[in-house]
Amino acid sequence: MVIPPQDQPITSLADVAQLAKVSIATASRVLTGSSHPVAEKTRRRVVSAAERLDYVPSAVGRALVTKRTALIGVIVNDISDPYFAEIARGIDDAARDAQYLTMICNADARPEAELSHVKALSSFPASGIIFAGSGSAVPGAEAAVAEAARRAEKRGVLVTALARKSFECRTLTVDNFAACRDLTRYLVSIGHRRIAFVEGPPDRYASIDRLAGFRSALAEASLTEAHVYTGGFDFESGATAARRMLSNDLPDAVVAGNDESAAGLSHALREAGIDVPGQVSVAGIDDTRTARIAGLTTVRVPLYELGHEAARQMVTRTANDGPLLTLFPHEIVVRSSTAPRHSTRP
Repeated sequence: MVIPPQDQPITSLADVAQLAKVSIATASRVLTGSSHPVAEKTRRRVVSAAERLDYVPSAVGRALVTKRTALIGVIVNDISDPYFAEIARGIDDAARDAQYLTMICNADARPEAELSHVKALSSFPASGIIFAGSGSAVPGAEAAVAEAARRAEKRGVLVTALARKSFECRTLTVDNFAACRDLTRYLVSIGHRRIAFVEGPPDRYASIDRLAGFRSALAEASLTEAHVYTGGFDFESGATAARRMLSNDLPDAVVAGNDESAAGLSHALREAGIDVPGQVSVAGIDDTRTARIAGLTTVRVPLYELGHEAARQMVTRTANDGPLLTLFPHEIVVRSSTAPRHSTRP
């Protein structure tokens, strides 16, 4: 009979202290980076002992002392959306560099799910909570989430949003109004006059702000919208809008609320035999991997950078040192899904 190997005993701080011939308190000060003075010779002895024993500090023990864990919770609206994947990568890279753990929490854009996640992360307690998705504009929908976030902050949990929320908290984001306005201005500048819009979820601030930016650019040019189609921030919403569009007079160009929707729109139009961009130009917003693969003209939103900076501020505990609102720059990225409108085109 083969006897399986026994698990190796877990090395404790006491083992390190014993090998280094110091007190447990001294070993702890060295290994936790305490500012308490320790002689350099003693410090080297403790570090050497920890390396020899392959000692891994207890996150639970550290949390008992600091009243927080080396954990950043990230609440996203849709974990399968490439938009949130790029944000999460930025957060995790910054967190990992500081030996923090990232926990991704999917809320399906439901305030009640966000509330549950905030409560759970506060109970750890996490060092910080990042709201990665846009908030709900429905009056009162986020009231309980706002209260839970406020209580978390009182406990020392840092709270940051990467999109507009209905309550006040530190926010790093882009100007969605200006982003969509500038994209629409670009389409106008290359000759398009009948421009349609496919909105995102109508109760989300990001969708509301982008539609307002679209309409602002048309008003500047003394144009009226060809049509505003209801939709969402997913591929199928764009495809559904395209099928509805085919039963009407086709516009010169379409702005979709995000890249996923734009990709669905472009795919469905091409499936129906419509030349994109020869007959209809299509543009999205965010510059996710989807846009790069599909060759979409879009607005680049620095998603990775937003996530990375939010996490960096949390691990350095500087998240509350700057302004309440920080806007990151956006830029138009022109690809093959748009083309100038020629006067001879029907």
